[in-house]
Amino acid sequence: MKLCDTSSESDLVWDENPDPEGKYCLDFGWEKLNPLDEAIFHRDYLAVEAFSKAFPNAQRVVMAHLNGDFASLIDLNEDLGRRCKEEGLSPEIFCAQLFSDYLHRLASALPEEAIPAVVVDPKKEMNRALLILLFSRRRFEHFQLLFEGKPLPVEGEASTILSLPQDNRFDSTFFTQILEDYPSVKCIPEEFLNEHWDEASEIVYDPETLGELGERMLLGFEAAGGITKKGQVKTQPFRSRGI
Repeated sequence: MKLCDTSSESDLVWDENPDPEGKYCLDFGWEKLNPLDEAIFHRDYLAVEAFSKAFPNAQRVVMAHLNGDFASLIDLNEDLGRRCKEEGLSPEIFCAQLFSDYLHRLASALPEEAIPAVVVDPKKEMNRALLILLFSRRRFEHFQLLFEGKPLPVEGEASTILSLPQDNRFDSTFFTQILEDYPSVKCIPEEFLNEHWDEASEIVYDPETLGELGERMLLGFEAAGGITKKGQVKTQPFRSRGI
């Protein structure tokens, strides 16, 4: 894999020898990022354009190395903090969505045949259920996820699907336990269920956080002969939503 410096310190001139397998990694040098700063985005976008001109036959391009701690990566200033509260999201989910949007905008400047990718090495101390939500297809639909170590169950061939609710309905208590009850599962956001249920025999869902779109998806799955199952939290008489 060929590493290309695309940071603000780079002159955007690289060794012209292409990677024989067409695999590249871009290093933007991000430490703290304000994804709504158009000057910063324009700089990064120009770097991706320069890369695409230099290596038009790129096949796979890693655009970030992520550990799941998006709240440390994003510069959550006062305006963004206010938006986070207005949308009823945790800082982790809000920042993950901001970064995902930013990365998708940058990826639009890649060569047409190139597959954008991110390397994922989750922090061990982070809640696994939350990590699954953060790296679900809701945020990285068009990216290849390259896991270092044990992958998160956000794709694959498992016959059981765990339906992920909308971000503002997510309850980590429920999903942490369900992941223990179902060791072989793939976790799919409810709005993408119909794109991933062809090989599935059942969908497990949380009846307390299921949205209207999720309800319609489940009805469609049942009409196609699939089985839907309500997951249950066995250890607590009540639940509090959140991470």
